[in-house]
Amino acid sequence: MRLGRKFAADGYAQPIVQARPLDRIVYTNNYAVTANALRKSGRRALFEHDAAQRTFDQSDYTLATSDSYLSCAVKHPCCTMSINYLMALESFRSDPRREMGDFIEAVYAMRLEDLSQWLRKPFGQFRELMADATRPR
Repeated sequence: MRLGRKFAADGYAQPIVQARPLDRIVYTNNYAVTANALRKSGRRALFEHDAAQRTFDQSDYTLATSDSYLSCAVKHPCCTMSINYLMALESFRSDPRREMGDFIEAVYAMRLEDLSQWLRKPFGQFRELMADATRPR
């Protein structure tokens, strides 16, 4: 799952939490390894998602897919991936607070009932943290 802006002109038109379709591409938070795989390949080959992708693409690995989403990548406006996109936008460079406001508005527009049960509590805590961080002092 992914929490954050869609990197397009209609950035918050979609729900802020999206269930990514399952595929064989390794992202930061969409893979896990067994102890056997860790012993076989070592941490360096599996710890970062780019290395893990190269390792999993080898023919001697058997991949299993889970139908459940077990983690959620947070693409906050200040994360590296978001900033790489946003810094190209004049609207962001001239008023970064507007992006934060849009982000928080989208976070609060999500109904907790629409989220997977396991995500409700941490998402609620994230909303509280964001509200506190952006509250005028």
